[in-house]
Amino acid sequence: MDHQLREEGAAARYTVETEVRLDHLVAYHLPCVHIKLEVQYKNELYNQIVVYNPYSNDIEAPACPVCGELGRLLESAAKGRT
Repeated sequence: MDHQLREEGAAARYTVETEVRLDHLVAYHLPCVHIKLEVQYKNELYNQIVVYNPYSNDIEAPACPVCGELGRLLESAAKGRT
């Protein structure tokens, strides 16, 4: 019981009220390139959009047009096809 009273007393003595506000904000706009592709799988053609970030030189993992899961790679085929 005494321990609980000491905890309550300490909490009452050290209670602090604060006011939080935003003083400054910096917004960065990093342009990305959206590339529209036509992907062929066997005899089926699918339209797909791939996002390329020129600053990091990365391509976001494209989603499979059939199942929607993220693909692991985008590979070029013969004659410049992807």
